[in-house]
Amino acid sequence: MSRPRKKPAPAAKPSGNAENRRDEQHAIDVVGLSAVNSPAVGAPTRIPVGSRAGIPVLSSMEKEHFGHCLRRARETRDISLSDVAQKTKVSRSILELLENGDLTLLPAGVYSRGFIRSFARAVGTDEAEPLLLYERAVEARSAAEKAKFTTPVPDAPEVLGHHSDDEASAPRRGLGLAVFVIILLLIATITLSLLLWRPPPSGEGLSLRPTPTTPMGSLSRGLRAAG
Repeated sequence: MSRPRKKPAPAAKPSGNAENRRDEQHAIDVVGLSAVNSPAVGAPTRIPVGSRAGIPVLSSMEKEHFGHCLRRARETRDISLSDVAQKTKVSRSILELLENGDLTLLPAGVYSRGFIRSFARAVGTDEAEPLLLYERAVEARSAAEKAKFTTPVPDAPEVLGHHSDDEASAPRRGLGLAVFVIILLLIATITLSLLLWRPPPSGEGLSLRPTPTTPMGSLSRGLRAAG
């Protein structure tokens, strides 16, 4: 008589602790994957297209000049310069100058602003940002040119020049004053000499003459004695 076969015992269900450990490991894997894909703290982040009516917003580190905004918007939408030139009726060379931010070869400000507006509209980006950066670039270039061609007036040589002029004119003023004093002394000496050596008037000379010793009275007395 054969023995009855034993039924295999059912597999033990995982305990609650094992399930918790498996869930924790899955959460750790998810967090690690998200940490790898996410940018580091403090790194410049790029806001995806569509946050502002489909307009890409660039970080402050990417705003080197107005051409970067236009080029970034064009490349984001995968639009070629030839397509932009066809839409805006602006030559490709001008569009390249705009993207390079070359102010030396771009036309006058009014035309460049118009080209920037047309470029921005053709690539579907906001024209205010590149225009603002363009104005700042123009102001910086004008300030640099003024500082280059404006020759500052040296203060120290000018002060020294004034002192040298004063020192040169001081001996001349002293010499002129000495000559003037000498002339006054000569005039005073001549005037005093003329006053001292002037002859006396005629009336004073007659009164100073001595009277004769034999007047008419003595003559008459002599005649009487003889008679």
